[in-house]
Amino acid sequence: MNRMKELLCEGSKFIYVAPSGGRDRPNQLDEVDVAAFDPSSIEMFRLMARQSVKPVHFYPLALDTYAILPPPRFIESELGETRRAKREGALFFFGDEINMEALPGAELVDRRAKRSARADYIWNLVQTSYSELKAKKYESRT
Repeated sequence: MNRMKELLCEGSKFIYVAPSGGRDRPNQLDEVDVAAFDPSSIEMFRLMARQSVKPVHFYPLALDTYAILPPPRFIESELGETRRAKREGALFFFGDEINMEALPGAELVDRRAKRSARADYIWNLVQTSYSELKAKKYESRT
């Protein structure tokens, strides 16, 4: 965390974080779902950005990389899951910049509800972009 804070303060750095912890798994239809985002992860980065001496910009990033390094079917442990790399393509999509100070739920008084609303909003942006990526991938195969 300290190193990421240093990088934010230096500026001109690109940091990718999976607020779900990289826990995307196939659903019952064998389609990969974007796992829910951890509200405390989103909040931590929002607060680190506010403390940075340089401007920090946030963008939703949808990645379709599941086939490259798929996780086990079920969560095995908090850390150290066995994964086997494969040679596959990757798709990604950067969305429009997110104004972290003007997210839905800002009017909420309860801190947990506010943080959950922020995480849900950003998750929805990524999920929508991910669905579009998957649709384009499917179209290109037909």
